[in-house]
Amino acid sequence: MAQADKIYKSWTELKLLIVSPKSLKLQYHQYTYRYHIFVLEAGVEYSTELWTDTSQVKGVNVTQNNIDLADFVNNYKAGANLGIDLDVNVQNDIVVSDFGSGASVDANISGDVTVDAFKDFYFEVARGNVNGHSNMHSIGERPDVEVHSQGIDVWTGDEYIIPIPDQVDGEQLSIVSTSDDDTDNSGSIGARKIDLHYLDKDGIQYEVEILLNGTTPVDTIATNIRFVQFMHVTEVGSNTVAVGDITIYRKTDSDRVYSKISVGGNMALSNHRMIPAGYTYYLKEWSASATGTKRVAIRLRATAEHGIIRPGVFLFQDTCNLLDSVYVKAFAVPICLPEFSIVKTSLWTSVGGVNAYVSAGFRGVLIENESGV
Repeated sequence: MAQADKIYKSWTELKLLIVSPKSLKLQYHQYTYRYHIFVLEAGVEYSTELWTDTSQVKGVNVTQNNIDLADFVNNYKAGANLGIDLDVNVQNDIVVSDFGSGASVDANISGDVTVDAFKDFYFEVARGNVNGHSNMHSIGERPDVEVHSQGIDVWTGDEYIIPIPDQVDGEQLSIVSTSDDDTDNSGSIGARKIDLHYLDKDGIQYEVEILLNGTTPVDTIATNIRFVQFMHVTEVGSNTVAVGDITIYRKTDSDRVYSKISVGGNMALSNHRMIPAGYTYYLKEWSASATGTKRVAIRLRATAEHGIIRPGVFLFQDTCNLLDSVYVKAFAVPICLPEFSIVKTSLWTSVGGVNAYVSAGFRGVLIENESGV
């Protein structure tokens, strides 16, 4: 069974498909900042995007978007999502994912409906075929395990607890390496460019490229960074990994490190994430491991309880006690984490020393909230 095609149309072009002779039924799904509007024909989705907040997207003709948005809302929205009648006796097989997110389906079915097992929901999310859904995962490591009453976050930075920037106005950050071999030039053998994933003070997601300059700090253009999600190398020399430790920190305060790519790595191993504005995170699984000769308690934590945010309170969501062993947990019902909540893993031990190494990670689906959520 072939993957359903998706073809982008302008709003003007899409309207031609809902009148005679096609007379296809208009469908839409409303998200926080946009409408995804579409029609279906023989397994093909024809769609367009109209933005209610054009500041959240680049490259859109704002004037035309606003004209089209007003036309849709005033003249077409009320008559959309009235259902799709399906006749399965067609050349193309009909599968669940053909209908996209938000279609209201009244099935007048003759024949057999088949579902392709290959079209697993999470596989389709990974392929970008489920509107408003995306994968979000995080991994971290902690090479030195010490006794600390507040726990130790699973990351490679020096502090026990991962610091976060100012939560009201955000901050400007700087990034630097301990080696001049991590610099953006053709002769550099180490990391040359970094992608930084962060949230601004309003919780909006950004991904920016930063050109490294060795031991000379490079400042971010943004001055309102609220949370560093992670960073990773995008271009590297013959060494294939970073030569030095690459850190990102509050500008003028190099001791306040928010993320770190260690020597010999190409990605920050900091096991934490903040849920972006306009999204809900459904955490599906997590794992942890501990090697060495000491027992370690590793706990999944989040500033939320039953989908309600609890700012600053990292409540335990699950826990395991490991001694040179591995733990993997898939939740039958995912953990629901609302926008602006933070999820991370932390460890505790009653025995000091460095004879233990901890790794942890989690994975789930980030879903764009419907309007009003």
